[in-house]
Amino acid sequence: MFIKERETPIQLVVLRTLKPRFKLSHEYLSMLVRLENGLIGEDKLDVCIKLSGWKAYVVPDLRWAHFQIDTVVIANGIIHLLEVKHYQGECYFQDDRFFYPNHFEIKNPLHQAADHAIALKQILRDKPFQIKHWVIFTNPDFTLKQAKRTDPIIMPNQIERHFEQLRQSSSPLTNADYELAMQLLQLDNPSAQLKYLDIPSYDFSQIQKGLKCKTCHTISVQVSGRTCFCQKCGCRESIYPVVKEAIQDFAVLFPKIC
Repeated sequence: MFIKERETPIQLVVLRTLKPRFKLSHEYLSMLVRLENGLIGEDKLDVCIKLSGWKAYVVPDLRWAHFQIDTVVIANGIIHLLEVKHYQGECYFQDDRFFYPNHFEIKNPLHQAADHAIALKQILRDKPFQIKHWVIFTNPDFTLKQAKRTDPIIMPNQIERHFEQLRQSSSPLTNADYELAMQLLQLDNPSAQLKYLDIPSYDFSQIQKGLKCKTCHTISVQVSGRTCFCQKCGCRESIYPVVKEAIQDFAVLFPKIC
């Protein structure tokens, strides 16, 4: 049972909105791709959990202070912390470090998951719950070489079997499981992370004005009566949803004004 629905991260919402209206640096364009891939992986994991039939309480996107846990699952006195990665290509795991074949190093997600487990233990130190953490790779086009069998890693071809095993070994949920899920939900505080938000600096004068095409996402829309048409791709649609989206974009980029 999902205690709440997963939301699109505010950082991703802002970067998506900025992209057609502001010149993003290479750094932020790369960040946008990573965030998009991350959300794809999280959505895929949500589907896998729902299809598994595993009786558990699921809290997606648990956020407090500067921490964010992709998915927390409570079942039978155990808290499962799931760190989701939608990496692509081939990686090597060597000397406790992750590398691509070109020797480009990326952050070790096992460290991230372990840090989250420690932080949650400190918050729940008076609760008799066991905490387990896993890193789950969701992209079938990803390969990780040299990982140990004892590492808490779930590869794409293991996800379905992993949740099936948890379902088969599960027992009915308890009041304690539910109470903990509610406690974690109260802990969730998205606004606490706003001060840690990494987005480019911009002001109103730097934002490209105009209406955005729903098809090609460019600011190339002209209005004729109650119809909008895109000068770039030729798409036509009613003026009302186009104007509504423009207002929503303004609210995302300038929330203090709105």
